Amino acid sequence: MKHIATTLLLLLLVSCQADVPVSEEVNIYQTVSIKQEFPEVLMLAQSWSEDALLFRVSVPVINPNALSIRVNSEYVFESPTNLGEQFVVFCESTKCNSKIYEPNALFMDYGVEAINLDDVRVDSIEAVKIALRNGGDNHIKNSSRHGDVTLGRNKEGTLHWVGYFSGENGTIYIYIDPESGKVTEIDD
Repeated sequence: MKHIATTLLLLLLVSCQADVPVSEEVNIYQTVSIKQEFPEVLMLAQSWSEDALLFRVSVPVINPNALSIRVNSEYVFESPTNLGEQFVVFCESTKCNSKIYEPNALFMDYGVEAINLDDVRVDSIEAVKIALRNGGDNHIKNSSRHGDVTLGRNKEGTLHWVGYFSGENGTIYIYIDPESGKVTEIDD
């Protein structure tokens, strides 16, 4: 009886350890969580326009072995009432700033659907870890470069994370489904 209980306990421990979620891995690339930053970002955007809509999020992947040029996450908003403008929020550490741009083309001009972060199950930290495990790490490890992950829609309207990494081994793009966390394409 003791032997059976010990065996069952060992099986339970092994099965629990085998399925460690991505989010429990070490975050050596200092990636921020967009879900944690977003409440402050949304307040800034809504101070610009109450009907601000999110269209793109970009989060840097900071190589711990190199100095990075861009260390802030970036959130791009547009608004049906402020046509012709984009409101961009830049966050670095605990400080967020914003700027209004008047680009030549807007996401709304092309009928791009806004992003609802409630529909995004894979946070930026998980997206970075998935991208690094699928080739991104080989491109920035031992390199003086960094990368980023961007949440946005492709030409067909599909929402995805895109991991972009560049280094001595070339450039790689890793496309990740923001709902399931599965890699859908790698362009190396």
